[in-house]
Amino acid sequence: MRRVILGVGLKNLIFEGKDVKTPVFLSEDYLPKIESIMTWFEEARGKKKSEIDPEKFIIETFNGEEKLAKSLLRGISWFYNYREKKLLEVLKKEEVRALAEKGIKTVENLRFYVFTLINKKYGGFLPKKNRENILKKIGKEIGAESYPLDTLVWLDNEGEKILFREGENKLTALDVISSTNFEILETLFNNSSFCRLEFLGERSVGTLAKIAIRTAKIVGVQAGLSISDKNSLICELSGPFSLFGKPTKFGRNVSYVAAKLVDNAHKNDIECRIEAVFHTRRRKFIVVIPKIPPLLTPKNFKLEPIFDSSVERRFEASFNGLRGWKVIREPTPVILEDLVFVPDFKITRNDAEVMVEIIGFWREEYSKKKLEKLKKLQQKKVKNLVFLVNENLKKMFEKPSFFLFYHLFYYKQKGKKLEIPYKQLLDYLDENFPKNTPQQKKKQKEK
Repeated sequence: MRRVILGVGLKNLIFEGKDVKTPVFLSEDYLPKIESIMTWFEEARGKKKSEIDPEKFIIETFNGEEKLAKSLLRGISWFYNYREKKLLEVLKKEEVRALAEKGIKTVENLRFYVFTLINKKYGGFLPKKNRENILKKIGKEIGAESYPLDTLVWLDNEGEKILFREGENKLTALDVISSTNFEILETLFNNSSFCRLEFLGERSVGTLAKIAIRTAKIVGVQAGLSISDKNSLICELSGPFSLFGKPTKFGRNVSYVAAKLVDNAHKNDIECRIEAVFHTRRRKFIVVIPKIPPLLTPKNFKLEPIFDSSVERRFEASFNGLRGWKVIREPTPVILEDLVFVPDFKITRNDAEVMVEIIGFWREEYSKKKLEKLKKLQQKKVKNLVFLVNENLKKMFEKPSFFLFYHLFYYKQKGKKLEIPYKQLLDYLDENFPKNTPQQKKKQKEK
């Protein structure tokens, strides 16, 4: 089942503090209450939706803390949900086979069949006096007698749906806390225009930088990386207000990147701090999360890419092996003082290594930040780097102050049609990074 994350809802967020606010997450202090709630859910499995009221029970268990209780209800819905009863669950096997022979495989099929039969034989109306007997007669006629027909035809009704748990893997109260906290974090990011994550400690840089770039590209979030004066990794995720216009459109994509990073940091005992500019309808304020609570990233999270990565996919598939060059995706980050740069690819041939950056997705505000970073690469004289740039950005990159140090190759893209200048790139590489075979190297040494 595809998991669509909706968040806990803006009205259910709880903040502490005045000028700088901190959102309230579920902590392990709530474990006893959540274990009690999980016991209730386990005992309610298989019961009809009309017979149970999970929200009421959770609010009572939380002693009236309605906002946190409703947040928990969103988190626990990752694991417990409602589904329709199947015909096979209420009828005998031979009855299910008899219905299948008549083309009846679902409740909807059955309802249509029965209503059509009633229209033909009884003029579309069953008198109250004979209704029960007629329904029994129809049930016998179609081969489904063991279950009341008037209930059977409405088995897919909302109130008839039964509670079930997705998967039978071991579920803990900490899992429920973690999923709820993700929903809270998702709601926070969904209404933020800026997000900054700081991962404390030098050992956080390499691995987390690669995760940030890789995950951000998958879901179309822009991740700016830098090193603080404390040698910590800083990751700035572009928020939906400033970059994408609508505040609620891509917040969960930002949450997904943040959760992936935080999850890795937790596993490696790396401390993390989050800052965000949070917006409500009437005001905005700074939100700080000094210490990240337990988080669980949904396995079936529905991703919503913003851009088409067909250029990268095409380059990787087509360039690999040309004239002996090997393509390596997401290579080791380049770290120079306060600068962190993760190129799209590294291409290698014998001892030669060249970084390749593809530039095709640009918006005005993000482009300014990106250009500043690329100018820093030039100032620091980072070598062996080439750029594949969308031809539509040619005017921007032809300015004298940009990329005098690097060679640019422009590709054309119109809809699905894509033209990448492979020959020009290969000729440039052959001229500047000649192919030295072991035999050629030996001759050079002999000379």
